[in-house]
Amino acid sequence: MKKTQKIKLDIHDAQFDFELLGIVSSENDYTLTWAINQTLEITLKKDTQLEITDIKLNVNKKFERFSYFDANTEISYTLISNKTENGYLAKEQSPIDFFLKLKSPTLEIASIVQRKIKLCKEIQAVFVLNPSELKSKKLFIFE
Repeated sequence: MKKTQKIKLDIHDAQFDFELLGIVSSENDYTLTWAINQTLEITLKKDTQLEITDIKLNVNKKFERFSYFDANTEISYTLISNKTENGYLAKEQSPIDFFLKLKSPTLEIASIVQRKIKLCKEIQAVFVLNPSELKSKKLFIFE
């Protein structure tokens, strides 16, 4: 039985204290996770699924999630699938297969991580995204 996390959000003046990468990859989540782990020398592990209720369609969408926290650098990594059998996490970013959420207390690290992981053969493209410009920005505010 898969673990699921339900999130209710009430966001008006949200602060985006994280960075976001969009990843295009035809690989499954485990293969991509392994490639990112090897490249960044981290250990992303399967976490609880992110469950979003689409009120308009009256459907629950569950997205795979992999997480890692580096205690030495205090950087948090979360890989989230953008696609599920009944829709997208961020519909306006439908070409994106996965998002990598990065949270660091002091550094802006998205461009560094982007340069490293774009060398993975499992990844076709990587984009630095501005969370505050996304229509679905509130969906990325979770721990």
